[in-house]
Amino acid sequence: MTQHITRIKQFELRNIYFNITGADGVGKDSVLKNILEMLTGYKTFREPGGTYEAEIIRKIILCLSDFERGSYFEMAQDLDILPLTKDYLNKAFEIFKESGSIDKADDKTVGLMEAYLYAASRNETNNKLVNPSLKEGLTVIGSRSVACSMAYQANARNLGYEQVWGINKPALTKIPDFEIYLDIPTELAMQRLSGRTDKQDRLDNESFDFHKKTREGYLKFYEEYCPYPVYKIDASSTIEENTNKVLEVLEHYKK
Repeated sequence: MTQHITRIKQFELRNIYFNITGADGVGKDSVLKNILEMLTGYKTFREPGGTYEAEIIRKIILCLSDFERGSYFEMAQDLDILPLTKDYLNKAFEIFKESGSIDKADDKTVGLMEAYLYAASRNETNNKLVNPSLKEGLTVIGSRSVACSMAYQANARNLGYEQVWGINKPALTKIPDFEIYLDIPTELAMQRLSGRTDKQDRLDNESFDFHKKTREGYLKFYEEYCPYPVYKIDASSTIEENTNKVLEVLEHYKK
């Protein structure tokens, strides 16, 4: 029997900040799209991204070739960015230059460059989007969060949790009130990724073991390190069913 999304009138949430996260293939973008169609009075953003500057940083991370990456790094040098963001970018660029080729670099080298770039995006977004929007009285909803850095770079890239947390901590000028984590077995995530036709980026193309370690990284972060509440949702169901599960969580935070 097909389950439909619970149809409710548009509603507004309290003046809170939360994220929806999960490994590649869980369907978080589709679930978030459904949720946003029902909400009013909010700002939303994706990580990496959310501001013009952070979107350029996103391109550095996800592009498929070193040539493109170099071009985006050059573009980033002319951005109107915060001092800490510039420091993160400079460190990432040095790693990129020293590697010779990110495509051929080892996981720790790639991971360290990524960690600085994600932190750079996070610093821009927190200071230029999240905090100002909260001051306006809006709900702020992010797609992905620092949990992703702890999963991908700390665990899957083998940098370790302490190092990645240390890099990100200065950028966390606002931590979420809570997070919703969509979880599925890695085998199912890989099946979904292989069926994508609209999007394939560098992270989608990683190995099964990489995606498996990413999921393990999320779970360990939430169990041992996470400084804010998290709602874990089994996302093995349909998008409609998963949307309803998220709506059940948000019911507690309505105005």
